[in-house]
Amino acid sequence: MGLPKLLLQRLDAQDRVGRSLMTHIRIFLAFFITSWIAVDASAEISFSRDVRPILSAHCFACHGPDDQTREAGLRLDFEASAKGGSDGDAAVVAGKPELSAMIERITSVDPDQVMPPPGQHQRIAPAEIAILKDWIEQGASWGSHWSYEPPVRPEVPVSNEANPIDAFIASRLSAEGLAFSTEADPSTLIRRLALDVTGLPPDPEELAALKDFTATELASYFLSKPTFGEHWATGWLDLARYADSAGYPSDPGREIWAYRDWVIRALNANMPFDQFTVEQIAGDLLPNPTDDQLTATAFHRNTMTQNEGGTNDEEFRTAAVIDRVNTTFAVWMGTTMACAQCHTHKYDPITIEEYFRAYAIFNQTADSDRKDEAPVHELLTSELKRQREDWRLKVEALDSRFSDPLPKWLEGFDEWLGSQPVLKEAKLKAAVEASQQNRTKQQLALLRQHYVRGVSPANHRERKRMTTLQKRLSETTPVTVPVMRELVGEARRKTHIQLRGNWQALGEEVSEGVPAVFHPLPDGEPQNRLGLAR
Repeated sequence: MGLPKLLLQRLDAQDRVGRSLMTHIRIFLAFFITSWIAVDASAEISFSRDVRPILSAHCFACHGPDDQTREAGLRLDFEASAKGGSDGDAAVVAGKPELSAMIERITSVDPDQVMPPPGQHQRIAPAEIAILKDWIEQGASWGSHWSYEPPVRPEVPVSNEANPIDAFIASRLSAEGLAFSTEADPSTLIRRLALDVTGLPPDPEELAALKDFTATELASYFLSKPTFGEHWATGWLDLARYADSAGYPSDPGREIWAYRDWVIRALNANMPFDQFTVEQIAGDLLPNPTDDQLTATAFHRNTMTQNEGGTNDEEFRTAAVIDRVNTTFAVWMGTTMACAQCHTHKYDPITIEEYFRAYAIFNQTADSDRKDEAPVHELLTSELKRQREDWRLKVEALDSRFSDPLPKWLEGFDEWLGSQPVLKEAKLKAAVEASQQNRTKQQLALLRQHYVRGVSPANHRERKRMTTLQKRLSETTPVTVPVMRELVGEARRKTHIQLRGNWQALGEEVSEGVPAVFHPLPDGEPQNRLGLAR
């Protein structure tokens, strides 16, 4: 399947900008999802896309999930509540906007009846009221937040286009009296694809070699380059709040670049997204985790640390856990959890208790806002591993030569021994102080080895080489990366609801879980980060 014409058309239009291919795809998806269904006025109105945003903006503050601010016992985020009651009393009467109390109230001119109340200084726009009326007239079919619903594959329009994406676009363009742009010339197309996929323009040799490639072949060529992962990693690293420093006022440096490199390698290897997810959220909980799987968990060690004098480590550890909850649900579930850390969410069906049940999942890791970033995982880069292995083999070769020395390396041994050298190591001292008649073969061999390895002028170059290699091996510092590590046994923490988001004002104790609006953790999975990730 070739690249969709729309993508090529967008590449053509954005030549000077050089935006990423991912951005183009997102633009296309937004165009497709939000525009295709509304080709004609009779298209079905979607609760999630068209209705819920209106209710969320104007109604949920008083008629939403938060039972502390709810008025008249009415919830417009729940179908049963909105449709409860009789005609003329129910907020929504399917098929009958004229009998729906919600329509009556939002169109009223009576200041005592109109909704939202005049004191809120906002009115629902006429175009939005029309959407609500049409939706009720169509039967008021319900739905939840878009991120809580599985996507449904639409029927592909009948078209001469080989690519299904192009078929959708061709149908819409036809309805608008428009057509695809003509394809760019090969040199221009190559340049745009190179910029979008790798962030870099092609060099002259590439430009000449690729002119006869098809669009699909060009995309495959640039996707196979390591610069693809480097360029595309930037979007994910933003979601991971990646930085080479620890944040807060002093913003000290931080060694966490091994995580950045892991993301780049994962993208270049085309790692499946489920694996990409599990390793970052819970790689340390997998059986016998590899260096890479442990490094991946630095996703959640990108949280800031505060090490200035007078600060409380527990306060900022708590802030880090909150950040992990909010980031996880924003990135993977497309939902904003942050409001529920202080009170039940006013716009989404998430209670403060559910928030802290999710918090409990992330509250069991060993990090504690310390300056040393503990726990960290030590690892050696592939280049350093190769270098150390080379040094190790050279040390072994020299050691073998010292163990079976050349005769000339022992020249001067008798004279050195006769000078009664001062040796501190106990066995050597006993051997050198023993008389010639009482000295054993083992003691003589020990003294010869000492002479060969530390005294003989004949192998001075080899001894110096051995010292240098051993020093390099001992001074090679592994790369460290902050990682997640689960607490076990008595070290595990209790989790309480934090009243009004205050880490020192604790309410009832809660156990691990996820909001009811999502499906529960899989059967048989542990109630921890691994179960959540899966």
